[in-house]
Amino acid sequence: DNWNRFRGPNGTGLSIGGNIPTAWSEDSHRWVIELPGVGHSSPVIWENKIFTTSADEQNGEQFVQCVDTKSGQVLWKKRFQSKTYSHHKFNSFASATPCVDSNSLIVSWTTKESNDLLCLDHNGSVKWRRNFGNYKTQHGSGFSPIIYQERVIMTHDHEGESALLALDKETGKTLGSRKTSGKSSRRVSFACRFSGMKGSMKDESGGPSKLNKALEKWGFSSKQEAASFCSNNKKS
Repeated sequence: DNWNRFRGPNGTGLSIGGNIPTAWSEDSHRWVIELPGVGHSSPVIWENKIFTTSADEQNGEQFVQCVDTKSGQVLWKKRFQSKTYSHHKFNSFASATPCVDSNSLIVSWTTKESNDLLCLDHNGSVKWRRNFGNYKTQHGSGFSPIIYQERVIMTHDHEGESALLALDKETGKTLGSRKTSGKSSRRVSFACRFSGMKGSMKDESGGPSKLNKALEKWGFSSKQEAASFCSNNKKS
């Protein structure tokens, strides 16, 4: 299976693959390698490649690494200069899970002065890079970008002017933007499956459902409007 984003395909956290160990033991894995730095991000998988992110706790330097799934051989490793900043003791400088498709790998990290989003190819070459500006937060970041069709969906969501963004996957150009409240820096990019999502806009008591509240938080009036934001059309 391709495990292409935070919580896997469609963000469900479920795999259709069989024979997955239910307990961790010496017999449940083929190989072990030591990663550079520390990271709370999850690895992502595309065919025979695993992609990981981590960071140096002393200087904030970011590491993006590609590993062969069968052998554990490191195929390439890239370093990117960054810096440290104060964050929650249970957070890290590499908490954003990357996302990947057949030709692009999207990685993200923040500092107090920057929100960096990079697109690399499967050989580690940088295709484009964006910086969305200051990222004010007490605890650090934890959002993860996703790829939906030919768009990258990500958030610049912090204690300041915030937005949900849709970018062109090949160029990094902004195709759509929605301003948000900026009251939380921990939200994760949503699944972009609102048009087919099961769920009522009201709960049993007649009040707003969780789905309704989520849509309202991002400024959408309906599931269809949210799905349109994530789709390939140029209007959003």
